[in-house]
Amino acid sequence: MKNKLLLVALVAVIAFSMAACSDDDGGDSDGYWLISKQTSYAVAEGTSGLAETYYYWIAYHYSNENDYEEEYTTNSTTGSTASYKYRKKGQTSNSYTRIGTDAGKSWWETFTETFTETLYDAESGLTLKQTTQTTASAENKTVISYNIVSLGDSGGVKTYRQNINSYVNNGTPLDISSQGYSEYKIQNGKTIEVSYYDTNSVLYYTIKYTQPDSKAIRDKLPRFTLYKYDYLSPSYSINNSYQTAEVLSDSDSALLIRVKTFNDNVLSSQTDSLYEKIKPSGYGDVYDGVYGMSYSDFTYEVYGNSITINGYEGKGGNVTIPSQINGKPVTSIRINAFSGCTSLTSVTIPNSVTSVGYGAFLDCINLASVTIGNGVTTIGEAAFLRCTSLTSVTIPNSVTSIGKVAFERCTSLTSVTIPNSVTSIGERVFYDCTSLASVTIPDSVTSIEGDAFMGCTSLTSVTIPNSVTSIGLQAFRSCTSLTSVIFATGSNIPDANFGTDVFPEGIHGSGGDTLKTAYSTGKAGTYTRRKNGETWTKQP
Repeated sequence: MKNKLLLVALVAVIAFSMAACSDDDGGDSDGYWLISKQTSYAVAEGTSGLAETYYYWIAYHYSNENDYEEEYTTNSTTGSTASYKYRKKGQTSNSYTRIGTDAGKSWWETFTETFTETLYDAESGLTLKQTTQTTASAENKTVISYNIVSLGDSGGVKTYRQNINSYVNNGTPLDISSQGYSEYKIQNGKTIEVSYYDTNSVLYYTIKYTQPDSKAIRDKLPRFTLYKYDYLSPSYSINNSYQTAEVLSDSDSALLIRVKTFNDNVLSSQTDSLYEKIKPSGYGDVYDGVYGMSYSDFTYEVYGNSITINGYEGKGGNVTIPSQINGKPVTSIRINAFSGCTSLTSVTIPNSVTSVGYGAFLDCINLASVTIGNGVTTIGEAAFLRCTSLTSVTIPNSVTSIGKVAFERCTSLTSVTIPNSVTSIGERVFYDCTSLASVTIPDSVTSIEGDAFMGCTSLTSVTIPNSVTSIGLQAFRSCTSLTSVIFATGSNIPDANFGTDVFPEGIHGSGGDTLKTAYSTGKAGTYTRRKNGETWTKQP
Protein backbone atom coordinates (compact mmCIF):
# COMPACT_ATOMS: atom_id res chain seq x y z
CA MET A 1 0.00 0.00 0.00
CA LYS A 2 3.02 2.25 0.22
CA ASN A 3 2.84 2.94 -3.50
CA LYS A 4 -0.79 3.96 -3.21
CA LEU A 5 0.03 6.46 -0.48
CA LEU A 6 2.95 7.77 -2.48
CA LEU A 7 0.80 8.28 -5.56
CA VAL A 8 -1.89 10.04 -3.56
CA ALA A 9 0.76 12.38 -2.17
CA LEU A 10 2.13 13.08 -5.64
CA VAL A 11 -1.35 13.77 -7.00
CA ALA A 12 -1.99 16.19 -4.13
CA VAL A 13 1.23 18.06 -4.95
CA ILE A 14 0.30 18.25 -8.63
CA ALA A 15 -3.17 19.58 -7.80
CA PHE A 16 -1.70 22.20 -5.47
CA SER A 17 0.77 23.36 -8.08
CA MET A 18 -2.00 23.74 -10.63
CA ALA A 19 -3.90 25.95 -8.23
CA ALA A 20 -0.87 28.04 -7.27
CA CYS A 21 0.58 28.99 -10.62
CA SER A 22 -1.92 29.18 -13.36
CA ASP A 23 -0.97 31.26 -16.37
CA ASP A 24 -0.32 29.12 -19.44
CA ASP A 25 0.35 32.12 -21.69
CA GLY A 26 3.28 33.38 -19.62
CA GLY A 27 1.52 36.41 -18.15
CA ASP A 28 1.66 39.97 -19.38
CA SER A 29 3.12 43.33 -18.39
CA ASP A 30 0.90 43.43 -15.31
CA GLY A 31 2.13 40.07 -14.02
CA TYR A 32 0.68 36.61 -13.49
CA TRP A 33 -2.51 35.36 -11.85
CA LEU A 34 -1.05 33.86 -8.66
CA ILE A 35 -2.54 32.79 -5.36
CA SER A 36 -2.10 35.31 -2.53
CA LYS A 37 -4.30 33.98 0.29
CA GLN A 38 -6.19 30.83 1.28
CA THR A 39 -8.74 30.48 4.06
CA SER A 40 -9.81 26.99 5.13
CA TYR A 41 -13.15 26.52 6.84
CA ALA A 42 -14.74 23.91 9.07
CA VAL A 43 -17.28 21.32 7.95
CA ALA A 44 -20.44 23.43 7.90
CA GLU A 45 -20.94 26.47 5.73
CA GLY A 46 -20.80 29.86 7.40
CA THR A 47 -18.43 28.81 10.19
CA SER A 48 -15.37 30.83 11.09
CA GLY A 49 -12.09 30.18 9.31
CA LEU A 50 -9.92 27.42 10.68
CA ALA A 51 -6.72 28.78 9.18
CA GLU A 52 -5.43 31.46 6.86
CA THR A 53 -2.35 31.07 4.69
CA TYR A 54 -0.67 34.02 3.00
CA TYR A 55 1.55 33.61 -0.07
CA TYR A 56 4.48 35.94 -0.79
CA TRP A 57 5.83 35.54 -4.32
CA ILE A 58 9.51 36.02 -5.01
CA ALA A 59 9.80 34.81 -8.59
CA TYR A 60 7.64 33.30 -11.31
CA HIS A 61 8.32 32.61 -14.96
CA TYR A 62 6.33 30.46 -17.37
CA SER A 63 7.19 29.63 -20.97
CA ASN A 64 5.56 26.22 -21.30
CA GLU A 65 4.96 22.99 -19.36
CA ASN A 66 8.65 22.09 -19.64
CA ASP A 67 10.15 25.49 -18.91
CA TYR A 68 8.94 27.33 -15.85
CA GLU A 69 9.93 28.34 -12.34
CA GLU A 70 8.31 29.58 -9.18
CA GLU A 71 9.47 30.68 -5.76
CA TYR A 72 7.38 31.85 -2.85
CA THR A 73 7.02 31.70 0.91
CA THR A 74 3.90 31.13 3.01
CA ASN A 75 2.84 32.15 6.48
CA SER A 76 -0.11 30.53 8.24
CA THR A 77 -2.17 31.61 11.22
CA THR A 78 -1.57 28.11 12.61
CA GLY A 79 2.06 29.08 13.19
CA SER A 80 3.64 27.24 10.26
CA THR A 81 5.92 28.92 7.76
CA ALA A 82 7.28 27.54 4.51
CA SER A 83 9.41 28.51 1.56
CA TYR A 84 9.20 26.76 -1.77
CA LYS A 85 11.33 26.86 -4.89
CA TYR A 86 10.71 24.90 -8.09
CA ARG A 87 12.38 24.86 -11.49
CA LYS A 88 11.58 22.64 -14.47
CA LYS A 89 13.76 22.67 -17.53
CA GLY A 90 13.09 20.08 -20.20
CA GLN A 91 12.63 16.63 -18.66
CA THR A 92 14.18 17.47 -15.29
CA SER A 93 12.88 19.47 -12.34
CA ASN A 94 14.43 20.52 -9.04
CA SER A 95 12.50 21.65 -5.99
CA TYR A 96 13.35 22.86 -2.52
CA THR A 97 10.92 23.08 0.38
CA ARG A 98 11.56 24.40 3.88
CA ILE A 99 8.80 24.04 6.45
CA GLY A 100 8.91 25.27 10.03
CA THR A 101 6.67 25.89 13.00
CA ASP A 102 6.84 28.85 15.38
CA ALA A 103 5.46 27.06 18.45
CA GLY A 104 6.68 29.91 20.62
CA LYS A 105 10.23 29.97 19.33
CA SER A 106 12.20 30.75 16.19
CA TRP A 107 10.81 28.74 13.32
CA TRP A 108 14.28 28.40 11.83
CA GLU A 109 15.12 26.19 14.82
CA THR A 110 12.35 23.72 14.01
CA PHE A 111 12.46 23.48 10.24
CA THR A 112 12.61 20.58 7.81
CA GLU A 113 14.24 20.96 4.42
CA THR A 114 13.52 18.76 1.43
CA PHE A 115 15.40 18.66 -1.88
CA THR A 116 13.82 16.77 -4.77
CA GLU A 117 15.10 16.04 -8.25
CA THR A 118 12.70 14.48 -10.74
CA LEU A 119 13.33 12.98 -14.18
CA TYR A 120 10.28 12.80 -16.48
CA ASP A 121 9.43 10.50 -19.36
CA ALA A 122 9.66 12.47 -22.61
CA GLU A 123 6.51 10.98 -24.16
CA SER A 124 4.04 10.82 -21.28
CA GLY A 125 5.48 13.45 -18.94
CA LEU A 126 5.17 10.98 -16.04
CA THR A 127 7.88 10.50 -13.42
CA LEU A 128 10.68 8.10 -14.35
CA LYS A 129 12.91 8.69 -11.35
CA GLN A 130 12.65 10.79 -8.22
CA THR A 131 15.37 11.48 -5.69
CA THR A 132 14.34 13.05 -2.39
CA GLN A 133 16.71 14.19 0.35
CA THR A 134 15.30 15.53 3.61
CA THR A 135 17.06 18.05 5.88
CA ALA A 136 20.10 17.91 3.56
CA SER A 137 21.20 14.63 5.16
CA ALA A 138 22.31 11.51 3.29
CA GLU A 139 20.67 9.45 6.06
CA ASN A 140 17.26 10.60 4.80
CA LYS A 141 17.48 9.93 1.10
CA THR A 142 15.10 7.97 -1.09
CA VAL A 143 15.41 7.11 -4.77
CA ILE A 144 12.39 5.70 -6.62
CA SER A 145 12.46 4.66 -10.25
CA TYR A 146 9.43 3.73 -12.37
CA ASN A 147 8.57 1.72 -15.45
CA ILE A 148 6.20 3.41 -17.89
CA VAL A 149 4.37 1.50 -20.63
CA SER A 150 2.09 2.96 -23.30
CA LEU A 151 -1.29 1.22 -23.45
CA GLY A 152 -2.61 3.03 -26.53
CA ASP A 153 -4.36 6.12 -27.84
CA SER A 154 -8.15 6.42 -28.10
CA GLY A 155 -9.58 9.61 -29.57
CA GLY A 156 -6.62 11.70 -28.46
CA VAL A 157 -6.63 10.25 -24.93
CA LYS A 158 -3.38 8.39 -24.27
CA THR A 159 -3.17 5.74 -21.56
CA TYR A 160 0.02 4.81 -19.71
CA ARG A 161 0.81 2.30 -16.99
CA GLN A 162 3.29 3.28 -14.29
CA ASN A 163 4.74 0.95 -11.66
CA ILE A 164 7.66 1.12 -9.26
CA ASN A 165 10.81 -0.49 -10.63
CA SER A 166 12.99 0.06 -7.55
CA TYR A 167 12.74 1.80 -4.20
CA VAL A 168 15.97 2.59 -2.36
CA ASN A 169 15.88 4.15 1.10
CA ASN A 170 19.19 5.39 2.55
CA GLY A 171 21.08 3.07 0.24
CA THR A 172 19.01 0.00 1.10
CA PRO A 173 16.72 -1.52 -1.57
CA LEU A 174 13.18 -2.12 -0.29
CA ASP A 175 10.80 -4.93 -1.17
CA ILE A 176 8.36 -3.73 -3.84
CA SER A 177 6.55 -7.02 -4.41
CA SER A 178 3.43 -5.72 -2.64
CA GLN A 179 3.27 -2.55 -4.74
CA GLY A 180 0.52 -2.17 -7.29
CA TYR A 181 0.48 0.07 -10.33
CA SER A 182 -1.27 3.14 -11.71
CA GLU A 183 -2.83 3.89 -15.06
CA TYR A 184 -2.90 7.47 -16.33
CA LYS A 185 -5.13 8.95 -19.01
CA ILE A 186 -3.57 12.02 -20.58
CA GLN A 187 -5.14 14.42 -23.05
CA ASN A 188 -3.30 17.36 -24.63
CA GLY A 189 -0.47 16.92 -22.14
CA LYS A 190 -2.78 17.08 -19.09
CA THR A 191 -3.67 14.22 -16.75
CA ILE A 192 -7.44 13.72 -16.75
CA GLU A 193 -7.70 10.41 -14.87
CA VAL A 194 -5.59 8.20 -12.60
CA SER A 195 -6.55 4.67 -11.51
CA TYR A 196 -4.70 2.62 -8.89
CA TYR A 197 -4.62 -1.19 -9.00
CA ASP A 198 -3.21 -3.67 -6.50
CA THR A 199 -0.84 -6.51 -7.42
CA ASN A 200 -3.82 -8.65 -8.46
CA SER A 201 -5.05 -5.94 -10.85
CA VAL A 202 -8.00 -5.13 -8.60
CA LEU A 203 -9.04 -1.50 -8.96
CA TYR A 204 -8.80 0.36 -5.67
CA TYR A 205 -9.68 3.93 -6.61
CA THR A 206 -9.97 6.31 -9.53
CA ILE A 207 -9.29 10.06 -9.64
CA LYS A 208 -10.73 12.25 -12.36
CA TYR A 209 -9.57 15.80 -12.99
CA THR A 210 -11.81 18.40 -14.60
CA GLN A 211 -11.85 22.14 -15.13
CA PRO A 212 -14.58 24.22 -13.46
CA ASP A 213 -17.52 25.45 -15.54
CA SER A 214 -16.78 29.07 -14.65
CA LYS A 215 -15.47 31.07 -17.62
CA ALA A 216 -13.66 33.46 -15.26
CA ILE A 217 -11.67 30.59 -13.76
CA ARG A 218 -10.94 28.99 -17.13
CA ASP A 219 -9.78 32.27 -18.65
CA LYS A 220 -7.59 33.44 -15.77
CA LEU A 221 -6.46 30.06 -14.39
CA PRO A 222 -6.33 27.68 -17.36
CA ARG A 223 -4.54 24.97 -15.36
CA PHE A 224 -6.91 25.08 -12.39
CA THR A 225 -8.49 21.65 -11.84
CA LEU A 226 -10.94 19.91 -9.51
CA TYR A 227 -10.88 16.24 -8.55
CA LYS A 228 -13.34 13.40 -8.04
CA TYR A 229 -12.30 10.24 -6.19
CA ASP A 230 -14.21 6.98 -6.51
CA TYR A 231 -13.13 4.49 -3.84
CA LEU A 232 -13.87 0.93 -4.89
CA SER A 233 -12.14 -1.04 -2.15
CA PRO A 234 -14.09 -1.95 1.01
CA SER A 235 -11.04 -0.86 3.01
CA TYR A 236 -12.10 2.77 2.57
CA SER A 237 -14.60 4.39 4.92
CA ILE A 238 -16.21 6.45 2.13
CA ASN A 239 -17.27 5.73 -1.44
CA ASN A 240 -16.44 9.02 -3.12
CA SER A 241 -14.98 12.47 -2.65
CA TYR A 242 -15.31 15.39 -5.04
CA GLN A 243 -14.84 19.15 -5.36
CA THR A 244 -16.91 22.03 -6.72
CA ALA A 245 -15.86 25.61 -7.42
CA GLU A 246 -17.70 28.93 -7.44
CA VAL A 247 -16.54 32.48 -8.03
CA LEU A 248 -17.20 34.76 -5.06
CA SER A 249 -15.81 37.89 -6.69
CA ASP A 250 -14.09 38.77 -9.94
CA SER A 251 -12.29 41.89 -11.16
CA ASP A 252 -9.41 42.88 -13.40
CA SER A 253 -6.96 42.51 -10.50
CA ALA A 254 -8.44 39.84 -8.20
CA LEU A 255 -10.37 36.58 -8.37
CA LEU A 256 -11.84 34.92 -5.26
CA ILE A 257 -12.81 31.25 -5.60
CA ARG A 258 -14.52 28.95 -3.12
CA VAL A 259 -13.76 25.25 -3.49
CA LYS A 260 -15.98 22.85 -1.56
CA THR A 261 -15.07 19.25 -0.86
CA PHE A 262 -17.78 16.64 -0.39
CA ASN A 263 -17.39 13.13 1.00
CA ASP A 264 -20.28 10.82 0.05
CA ASN A 265 -22.19 13.96 -1.02
CA VAL A 266 -21.82 15.58 2.42
CA LEU A 267 -19.90 18.85 2.70
CA SER A 268 -16.60 18.11 4.40
CA SER A 269 -14.58 21.32 4.01
CA GLN A 270 -14.26 24.45 1.95
CA THR A 271 -11.39 26.69 0.99
CA ASP A 272 -11.51 30.29 -0.24
CA SER A 273 -8.57 31.12 -2.51
CA LEU A 274 -7.72 34.66 -3.54
CA TYR A 275 -5.80 35.05 -6.80
CA GLU A 276 -4.33 38.39 -7.76
CA LYS A 277 -2.38 39.80 -10.69
CA ILE A 278 1.10 39.70 -9.19
CA LYS A 279 4.43 40.76 -10.60
CA PRO A 280 7.14 39.15 -8.42
CA SER A 281 10.62 40.66 -8.19
CA GLY A 282 11.89 37.81 -10.38
CA TYR A 283 9.12 38.30 -12.94
CA GLY A 284 10.06 37.42 -16.49
CA ASP A 285 13.69 36.59 -15.61
CA VAL A 286 15.31 33.24 -16.23
CA TYR A 287 16.37 31.80 -12.90
CA ASP A 288 20.07 30.83 -12.91
CA GLY A 289 21.06 28.27 -10.27
CA VAL A 290 18.42 26.47 -8.24
CA TYR A 291 20.43 26.29 -5.05
CA GLY A 292 22.44 29.47 -5.37
CA MET A 293 26.08 30.52 -5.89
CA SER A 294 28.69 31.94 -3.55
CA TYR A 295 30.51 35.27 -3.36
CA SER A 296 32.73 36.09 -0.39
CA ASP A 297 30.58 35.25 2.69
CA PHE A 298 27.28 35.41 0.80
CA THR A 299 25.21 33.00 -1.24
CA TYR A 300 23.16 34.49 -4.03
CA GLU A 301 20.93 33.87 -7.01
CA VAL A 302 20.79 35.55 -10.40
CA TYR A 303 17.53 36.86 -11.82
CA GLY A 304 18.21 38.27 -15.27
CA ASN A 305 20.49 41.24 -14.73
CA SER A 306 20.10 41.48 -10.94
CA ILE A 307 21.32 39.62 -7.86
CA THR A 308 19.37 38.41 -4.82
CA ILE A 309 21.27 37.65 -1.61
CA ASN A 310 19.81 34.45 -0.18
CA GLY A 311 22.21 33.49 2.59
CA TYR A 312 25.21 34.39 4.72
CA GLU A 313 28.08 32.07 5.71
CA GLY A 314 30.50 34.51 7.35
CA LYS A 315 31.70 35.01 10.93
CA GLY A 316 29.33 37.89 11.67
CA GLY A 317 30.32 41.14 13.37
CA ASN A 318 30.03 44.25 11.19
CA VAL A 319 28.72 43.15 7.79
CA THR A 320 28.35 45.20 4.63
CA ILE A 321 26.23 43.69 1.88
CA PRO A 322 27.86 44.19 -1.54
CA SER A 323 26.17 46.54 -3.98
CA GLN A 324 27.11 44.35 -6.95
CA ILE A 325 28.45 40.90 -7.75
CA ASN A 326 30.24 40.15 -11.00
CA GLY A 327 29.04 43.43 -12.46
CA LYS A 328 25.36 42.84 -11.65
CA PRO A 329 23.59 44.98 -9.01
CA VAL A 330 22.40 43.42 -5.76
CA THR A 331 18.74 44.45 -5.66
CA SER A 332 17.11 42.32 -2.97
CA ILE A 333 17.64 40.34 0.22
CA ARG A 334 15.48 37.24 0.06
CA ILE A 335 13.43 35.52 2.75
CA ASN A 336 15.34 34.43 5.85
CA ALA A 337 18.68 35.31 4.26
CA PHE A 338 20.33 36.15 7.63
CA SER A 339 17.72 34.48 9.84
CA GLY A 340 19.14 33.30 13.17
CA CYS A 341 22.61 34.78 12.55
CA THR A 342 23.43 35.42 16.22
CA SER A 343 26.99 36.60 15.48
CA LEU A 344 25.78 39.56 13.40
CA THR A 345 26.19 42.88 15.27
CA SER A 346 25.72 45.49 12.52
CA VAL A 347 24.69 45.45 8.89
CA THR A 348 24.84 47.99 6.09
CA ILE A 349 22.35 47.56 3.24
CA PRO A 350 23.56 49.31 0.03
CA ASN A 351 21.57 51.79 -2.03
CA SER A 352 21.26 49.25 -4.84
CA VAL A 353 18.88 47.10 -2.75
CA THR A 354 15.18 47.83 -3.27
CA SER A 355 13.56 45.15 -1.09
CA VAL A 356 14.32 43.42 2.21
CA GLY A 357 12.50 40.11 2.22
CA TYR A 358 10.31 38.27 4.70
CA GLY A 359 12.26 37.34 7.85
CA ALA A 360 15.53 38.55 6.32
CA PHE A 361 17.07 39.29 9.74
CA LEU A 362 14.66 37.29 11.90
CA ASP A 363 16.11 36.43 15.34
CA CYS A 364 19.46 38.16 14.80
CA ILE A 365 19.49 38.70 18.56
CA ASN A 366 22.85 40.55 18.70
CA LEU A 367 22.17 42.89 15.78
CA ALA A 368 22.47 46.36 17.32
CA SER A 369 22.82 48.65 14.30
CA VAL A 370 21.22 48.70 10.85
CA THR A 371 21.90 51.13 8.01
CA ILE A 372 19.20 50.89 5.37
CA GLY A 373 20.16 52.22 1.94
CA ASN A 374 18.07 54.94 0.36
CA GLY A 375 17.10 52.67 -2.52
CA VAL A 376 15.01 50.35 -0.35
CA THR A 377 11.29 50.66 -1.05
CA THR A 378 9.96 47.60 0.76
CA ILE A 379 10.73 46.18 4.22
CA GLY A 380 9.11 42.77 4.25
CA GLU A 381 7.05 41.11 6.94
CA ALA A 382 9.02 39.95 10.00
CA ALA A 383 12.18 41.42 8.45
CA PHE A 384 13.67 42.34 11.85
CA LEU A 385 11.40 40.31 14.10
CA ARG A 386 12.95 39.62 17.53
CA CYS A 387 16.18 41.53 16.89
CA THR A 388 16.34 42.13 20.61
CA SER A 389 19.60 44.18 20.60
CA LEU A 390 18.53 46.68 17.93
CA THR A 391 18.46 50.11 19.63
CA SER A 392 17.45 52.49 16.85
CA VAL A 393 16.60 52.46 13.19
CA THR A 394 16.25 55.19 10.59
CA ILE A 395 13.93 54.26 7.78
CA PRO A 396 14.85 56.17 4.59
CA ASN A 397 12.40 58.25 2.59
CA SER A 398 12.54 55.72 -0.23
CA VAL A 399 10.56 53.17 1.82
CA THR A 400 6.87 53.01 0.90
CA SER A 401 5.88 49.73 2.53
CA ILE A 402 6.65 48.20 5.94
CA GLY A 403 5.28 44.68 6.35
CA LYS A 404 3.47 43.16 9.28
CA VAL A 405 5.51 42.36 12.41
CA ALA A 406 8.60 43.92 10.74
CA PHE A 407 10.07 45.14 14.05
CA GLU A 408 7.98 43.12 16.49
CA ARG A 409 9.70 42.38 19.83
CA CYS A 410 12.76 44.50 19.12
CA THR A 411 12.87 45.04 22.86
CA SER A 412 15.91 47.39 22.86
CA LEU A 413 14.52 49.72 20.20
CA THR A 414 14.19 53.16 21.82
CA SER A 415 13.21 55.42 18.93
CA VAL A 416 12.04 55.23 15.35
CA THR A 417 11.33 57.79 12.65
CA ILE A 418 8.87 56.74 9.98
CA PRO A 419 9.43 58.61 6.68
CA ASN A 420 6.72 60.59 4.92
CA SER A 421 6.77 58.10 2.05
CA VAL A 422 4.91 55.52 4.17
CA THR A 423 1.10 55.59 4.07
CA SER A 424 0.25 52.73 6.42
CA ILE A 425 1.71 51.30 9.63
CA GLY A 426 0.90 47.61 9.39
CA GLU A 427 -0.31 45.08 11.93
CA ARG A 428 2.07 44.47 14.86
CA VAL A 429 4.92 46.36 13.20
CA PHE A 430 6.22 47.58 16.58
CA TYR A 431 4.38 45.09 18.80
CA ASP A 432 6.09 44.55 22.19
CA CYS A 433 8.92 47.00 21.50
CA THR A 434 9.08 47.55 25.25
CA SER A 435 11.87 50.20 25.17
CA LEU A 436 10.30 52.33 22.44
CA ALA A 437 9.93 55.77 24.03
CA SER A 438 9.67 57.95 20.94
CA VAL A 439 7.96 57.50 17.59
CA THR A 440 7.36 60.03 14.83
CA ILE A 441 4.34 59.36 12.63
CA PRO A 442 4.43 61.50 9.45
CA ASP A 443 1.56 63.31 7.74
CA SER A 444 1.61 60.78 4.91
CA VAL A 445 0.20 57.97 7.08
CA THR A 446 -3.50 57.34 6.57
CA SER A 447 -3.95 54.16 8.62
CA ILE A 448 -2.52 52.60 11.76
CA GLU A 449 -3.38 48.91 11.72
CA GLY A 450 -4.37 46.65 14.60
CA ASP A 451 -1.80 45.95 17.37
CA ALA A 452 0.71 48.23 15.58
CA PHE A 453 2.21 49.57 18.85
CA MET A 454 0.62 47.18 21.33
CA GLY A 455 2.82 46.48 24.37
CA CYS A 456 5.18 49.46 23.84
CA THR A 457 5.37 49.98 27.58
CA SER A 458 7.90 52.88 27.48
CA LEU A 459 5.87 55.06 25.12
CA THR A 460 4.55 58.07 27.05
CA SER A 461 3.14 60.30 24.31
CA VAL A 462 2.11 60.00 20.69
CA THR A 463 0.89 62.46 18.07
CA ILE A 464 -1.61 61.26 15.49
CA PRO A 465 -1.45 63.45 12.34
CA ASN A 466 -4.65 64.63 10.70
CA SER A 467 -3.88 62.45 7.66
CA VAL A 468 -4.82 59.35 9.68
CA THR A 469 -8.36 58.24 8.88
CA SER A 470 -8.25 54.77 10.42
CA ILE A 471 -6.90 53.25 13.65
CA GLY A 472 -7.15 49.49 14.08
CA LEU A 473 -8.13 47.30 16.99
CA GLN A 474 -5.80 47.50 20.02
CA ALA A 475 -3.26 49.65 18.15
CA PHE A 476 -1.83 51.11 21.39
CA ARG A 477 -3.24 48.67 23.92
CA SER A 478 -0.95 47.67 26.83
CA CYS A 479 1.18 50.80 26.35
CA THR A 480 1.09 51.18 30.13
CA SER A 481 3.11 54.44 30.26
CA LEU A 482 1.09 56.21 27.58
CA THR A 483 -0.63 59.17 29.22
CA SER A 484 -0.87 61.71 26.38
CA VAL A 485 -2.34 61.39 22.89
CA ILE A 486 -2.42 64.39 20.56
CA PHE A 487 -4.74 64.43 17.56
CA ALA A 488 -3.44 67.11 15.19
CA THR A 489 -5.57 70.05 14.09
CA GLY A 490 -8.07 68.96 11.47
CA SER A 491 -8.17 65.35 12.69
CA ASN A 492 -11.48 63.68 11.83
CA ILE A 493 -11.40 59.89 12.10
CA PRO A 494 -14.85 58.39 11.39
CA ASP A 495 -16.25 56.40 14.28
CA ALA A 496 -16.53 53.34 12.05
CA ASN A 497 -12.77 53.53 11.39
CA PHE A 498 -11.81 53.98 15.04
CA GLY A 499 -11.19 50.48 16.43
CA THR A 500 -12.09 49.22 19.88
CA ASP A 501 -9.66 48.88 22.80
CA VAL A 502 -7.21 51.11 20.92
CA PHE A 503 -5.67 52.91 23.91
CA PRO A 504 -4.63 51.66 27.37
CA GLU A 505 -6.76 51.98 30.46
CA GLY A 506 -6.04 50.89 34.01
CA ILE A 507 -2.92 49.62 35.72
CA HIS A 508 -2.35 46.80 33.22
CA GLY A 509 -3.07 48.92 30.17
CA SER A 510 -6.02 46.81 29.13
CA GLY A 511 -7.83 48.38 26.24
CA GLY A 512 -10.87 50.57 26.63
CA ASP A 513 -12.96 53.06 24.71
CA THR A 514 -13.09 56.19 26.90
CA LEU A 515 -10.69 58.01 24.57
CA LYS A 516 -12.67 56.90 21.53
CA THR A 517 -15.83 58.19 23.17
CA ALA A 518 -14.23 61.52 24.09
CA TYR A 519 -12.78 61.90 20.59
CA SER A 520 -16.16 61.33 18.94
CA THR A 521 -17.23 64.75 20.19
CA GLY A 522 -13.89 66.47 20.87
CA LYS A 523 -11.94 65.54 17.70
CA ALA A 524 -8.58 67.37 17.42
CA GLY A 525 -6.76 68.18 20.63
CA THR A 526 -4.75 66.70 23.50
CA TYR A 527 -6.17 63.82 25.53
CA THR A 528 -4.60 62.70 28.79
CA ARG A 529 -5.04 60.27 31.62
CA ARG A 530 -3.14 59.92 34.86
CA LYS A 531 -0.73 57.00 34.91
CA ASN A 532 -2.67 53.76 35.41
CA GLY A 533 -5.84 55.82 35.06
CA GLU A 534 -9.03 54.38 33.65
CA THR A 535 -10.39 57.48 31.91
CA TRP A 536 -9.10 59.65 29.09
CA THR A 537 -10.24 63.29 28.97
CA LYS A 538 -9.66 66.14 26.54
CA GLN A 539 -7.63 69.05 27.84
CA PRO A 540 -8.97 72.59 27.42
